[in-house]
Amino acid sequence: HPSHYKIRGTKYRISDFAAAVLMAQLTRFDELCAKREKHAAYLKAELKKIPGIMPQEYYPQSTRQTYLELAFRYDSRHFSGASREQFAKALQAEGIPASPTYHPMNKEAFIEEALNSRGYRRVFSKQRLDRYREQNHLTHNDELCATGLGMDQHVLMGTKQDVDDIIEAF
Repeated sequence: HPSHYKIRGTKYRISDFAAAVLMAQLTRFDELCAKREKHAAYLKAELKKIPGIMPQEYYPQSTRQTYLELAFRYDSRHFSGASREQFAKALQAEGIPASPTYHPMNKEAFIEEALNSRGYRRVFSKQRLDRYREQNHLTHNDELCATGLGMDQHVLMGTKQDVDDIIEAF
């Protein structure tokens, strides 16, 4: 009988110990967020002054940023043609944890596999599938993925001198 097969949620529950640790950490939440936001604003303002470094901007309507990652774009023309990967390694050598951000998901193999699948070909016309392939060329996304670098939020949790050291490394 169908009523025997009710879908039930999982019973993933936080342990009492983990909850206690979380509760203690939440008392610092606003302080930590404010510190990240303050250091990020300063770091972004200074990085904007460096030709070839373009920090990520946020919508003006945003009231708060989490800064899980501080992302920026890198233009190799301003750094003697050094690749993004070379630039990231140079920052890492200075103790700055920078690495490439995202890869172009619109180019993942699974997309073409799906478009070529029997199910998709049965549901969608060849013209529609071809149009999707054309629409899936995302030049701005590709450029962003090719030039993006990011630094983990931990770079924002130190002192102002730590942030100055990051600027000096750039």
